[in-house]
Amino acid sequence: MKKNPNIIRLNDRVRIVIPKVVVRVGYPKTVKDYLEAAEGKYGQQLRYDMGDFLAEKALRQIAYGLAKTDGFGGRERSLHMEDKPELLGQEFNVSGVRMVQTGTYYPPSGYTSYYGEYDYEPGGLADMKARRLVTGFSMGYLRVSDSLPEIPVEHLEKVV
Repeated sequence: MKKNPNIIRLNDRVRIVIPKVVVRVGYPKTVKDYLEAAEGKYGQQLRYDMGDFLAEKALRQIAYGLAKTDGFGGRERSLHMEDKPELLGQEFNVSGVRMVQTGTYYPPSGYTSYYGEYDYEPGGLADMKARRLVTGFSMGYLRVSDSLPEIPVEHLEKVV
């Protein structure tokens, strides 16, 4: 059986058509988003009172509390991307492929009927889409630290 030539696989040569890279995959708000606010409000005093190590731990807990009161996380799991115009047209060899899921989270639910029948629906993602992310090394780069960030397959074209 012959493989589909349009699918991007490991060791394929590809060109970046849309220069957007994936920063992270997940929900819109994270605790890191609130760390700067906690640092600005409480950082100096905590470092004076506790020292750097304990102050960092305390600031993370404060940021978590701020995030929790703001309802962090959200329901929408998505790709968070960043523009990198300098990558436009760059060619590289694919060294890694990863699948991620995006969609809208729904919580688990369960109930027991009057007659003792139990029904349970596990949580998951509604309107789930599987997305392929690719990473690689540009030609001429020899060090592992020079690897490219993850890029969605839709933003690439195969070079023949």
